[in-house]
Amino acid sequence: MTRGRKNIRQSDRAASRANTARLVRKAGTLLLVFAILATVVVGALNGVLQIRKWFLTSPTFAMEEFAFEGLARAREAELLSMSELRKGDNIFEVELEAVVALMRQHPWVRDVTVERELPRKLAIQVFENEPVALVELGGLYYLDVDGHPFKKVAPGEQVDFPIIGGPPREAFGENVEEYEALFREALRASEAFRQSGLERRAALSQIDVDREDGVTLFLGSGALAVKLGRGEYEAKFTKLGAILAELDRRGERAEIVRLESRGSTPGRVAVQTAQRDAPP
Repeated sequence: MTRGRKNIRQSDRAASRANTARLVRKAGTLLLVFAILATVVVGALNGVLQIRKWFLTSPTFAMEEFAFEGLARAREAELLSMSELRKGDNIFEVELEAVVALMRQHPWVRDVTVERELPRKLAIQVFENEPVALVELGGLYYLDVDGHPFKKVAPGEQVDFPIIGGPPREAFGENVEEYEALFREALRASEAFRQSGLERRAALSQIDVDREDGVTLFLGSGALAVKLGRGEYEAKFTKLGAILAELDRRGERAEIVRLESRGSTPGRVAVQTAQRDAPP
């Protein structure tokens, strides 16, 4: 009986040693696998770092060309200076969004896109502001179609545009949105006047805007003031054409024509004619 129990204990110890041996072998295998994987990962990371280093330092990607399109008034040298782009810099180290933001600060630039064309070229598409009028704001400024003054006119620059008499610079700065809306009204009135055909009779010399009175046009060498208010410009110019024809028939000349709608008298027209000189 005693011998049987001893044999059982010996058998259990043998089984335990066998299990331990199997666990050791499995642990060794796992450690070997982990070691191999770690070696592969470290090697891969090192390879990625080496590749990245090559991309950032290789002369293959040193910039050689800045290809601009869309330039008319802005100058390539000005934009390159503002953006701090340099030939020889690595093309992958250029922060495209930063370059765009810097170039947009040029007064003639409305928008710009910059793209990499590997290995050594940046393609730069410039969209310039287009002036449609000039506005007086303590100096003449170019005005775009949205009524936004975007650049002060420099000596020698083109000034063959309609001129809008604006407010003092300080007043504009305090009411930018309101005055830009008025400038858009002035542009619409100017375009409606051009389409009306009345400029064949009297050229448009200036446009004034006022927060209360809206838009006023000055026509011809005698500076006939046509007070339009806001809106309905086509209908108002039809009335103006009839008024000017009647004045011509009478041999009279108007100094002020009021076509704005005020208070309880919408559509009211008032004409102030020039005083004739008394006979000698």
